[in-house]
Amino acid sequence: MMLRKLAIIAIVICVLVACGDSSNVAPTNSEPNVTNEGLEVPSSEQVSVDKEFAEAVDGVEDNIKSLTETMDRLADALPTKSLDQAAMDDDSGPVKSPVRDWKPNKDRFGHLSSGRDGGPGGWRRPHPGVFIWGAIEEQPGRYDWKRPDRLIQAMQKDKVGILITLWPFADWDQRECHDKNKALNPMFAEMGKSVYPPCDYSAYSNWVRAVVERYDGDGSNDMPGLSYPIRHWEIGNEPEMQRPPMVFFQGNSDDYLKILEVSSAAVRRSDPSANVLLGGQAGMQKEMAEFWESILVQASNQNLFDIGNIHSITSSDTFFSQKYREFLNSHGYEAKPFWITEVEINSSPRRQRSVLELEVLPFTGSVTSFLNGAEKIIIAGAAYGGPRIPEEVRNSWEVVVRAIGNFETVVRISETSALFSNSDGTKVYALWGGATLPKEVFGNVKVTAYDGAEQVMDAKLVTSDTPVFVYID
Repeated sequence: MMLRKLAIIAIVICVLVACGDSSNVAPTNSEPNVTNEGLEVPSSEQVSVDKEFAEAVDGVEDNIKSLTETMDRLADALPTKSLDQAAMDDDSGPVKSPVRDWKPNKDRFGHLSSGRDGGPGGWRRPHPGVFIWGAIEEQPGRYDWKRPDRLIQAMQKDKVGILITLWPFADWDQRECHDKNKALNPMFAEMGKSVYPPCDYSAYSNWVRAVVERYDGDGSNDMPGLSYPIRHWEIGNEPEMQRPPMVFFQGNSDDYLKILEVSSAAVRRSDPSANVLLGGQAGMQKEMAEFWESILVQASNQNLFDIGNIHSITSSDTFFSQKYREFLNSHGYEAKPFWITEVEINSSPRRQRSVLELEVLPFTGSVTSFLNGAEKIIIAGAAYGGPRIPEEVRNSWEVVVRAIGNFETVVRISETSALFSNSDGTKVYALWGGATLPKEVFGNVKVTAYDGAEQVMDAKLVTSDTPVFVYID
């Protein structure tokens, strides 16, 4: 912004210098020559002066154009950080957002992917993604936006909600204070060679602010062609996972708390309307809960996050939804919503299951999770570009997404039934475990089983020996 102001000042000076030269301007008090016909006809001397004046004006216009192009090239050549920092230090007031009609994506489901892969639901969570400190700021003070810009452009072309993970690791920073510490190979090589807490928190904070500023849609230093702003930022991922091969962080609860404090402040300084998510908790197993308990206790007097975050990878049939809600509540976070940002339904060496057993879980797990207060569910392993879950399970996910993917409210009817009210005005009953429809529902209704089989039948005859959705127009 400051650079542009300087360009304008330079252009004005150029105009004043060029046009202020009296030798290039016709005298204002010169008298016109008059012919025998009484018409004003310029003398040869006047023609010469006017020609010089026109040439001078053309010269000024050429100078302005040349100077503008030069300033644009200079702006492109400068380190990005200097521009971002200038914007962050500019307290001239808010800039009107060019994004006029953007609304938060209200879809209830999404999928884990590289960011470009299609899959169930209207959200994407690129994992690990490319928002890694050292991948964008490869050298101190120089930001390279090519990869993150391409990723955002690809996802916004599909008009999906976007959840971005911010990874606080840069090899050049790690060497400053962790060069003698033992480094375990991270889960993803792109995370860098070392995943300890940042050494230079000021530099890390500047990077976070620059990232959020680029994608906040406020019209200042935004990514060229940004379609709608990014409002959801996750701080790291499963930091309690620190044993090979699942290494996402090396540090204790206090270390992560410090990262959360710095990250949250930086995100909100660039975009006060942004939402900060905790790094996904890997599960509710004892050692995982202990790592996060210390963080929640110490953060209880600070507003460090907006949304809680839990994962369930072949672990819990209810995606840990009830246990995690109780976990947040027990530490004073009753008002905080939570998302389940990784749910994978598959067999594992510890828990072998048949496909038939697995394919009912998207239905029962999702309905139960929403009844327990989950706001969104991000499905793992279901991206069309590289699915790793059984096809039958992915098909079940799609049935669930079509039925309740845009619900506005959900009400528990019994232990095995619920009523979803959708944004399009329709209502959907979810029934399983022998539950039946309420007596006030009568006539023919559309029934869709968890596997996609559909039929129209009398409401009195609907059974739920297998899970079914019942649509009410």
